[in-house]
Amino acid sequence: MTTPYHLPFKAVLLSLLITFTVESVLADQEKKPATTGQAKPADTSTLKLPAALAAAGYRKFAAAVEAAGLKEALEADGPYTCFAPTDKAFDAMPDETKKLLTENPKSENAQLWIKYHVIKTSVKRSDLMKMGVVFGLAEKPVRIWVTPEQISINSVCEITRFDIAASNGTIHEVQRVLNSADR
Repeated sequence: MTTPYHLPFKAVLLSLLITFTVESVLADQEKKPATTGQAKPADTSTLKLPAALAAAGYRKFAAAVEAAGLKEALEADGPYTCFAPTDKAFDAMPDETKKLLTENPKSENAQLWIKYHVIKTSVKRSDLMKMGVVFGLAEKPVRIWVTPEQISINSVCEITRFDIAASNGTIHEVQRVLNSADR
């Protein structure tokens, strides 16, 4: 037999239990890093290319641009397209390239290496799909390979993020440091 106070007590107890469970789940979720989706990218559309690279997360490439003395040149009106290697790609690049960029970053070879990642026009993803070859600021061919699955550079370097806006151009993310010897 239930008393008149028995039902309200059960409702209050159930309500407290549900509240506690929801709060526990929410607290757990705040402690865990997000596992789905990517973080919302920074708005880089008002930034010139060197600052946009850093703000979009390509810090090591942005640092190489500055160390090579190319920051001012890439702050010009452009338009430019930059194939920006991720920081992870920078860490994985060959030791001889790292040495080139760190020992004498303003050398002609270091500057040409960086310039190979930049072309003097703004190219969106839809434009890339129609191109075969473009020439970087290093005046060497950059081959665009398009398959139904992906768009890649020199058939070895997949573009994984497209159309990141800078005020003077466009950035596309690549998963490997580009090398003009790759074809």
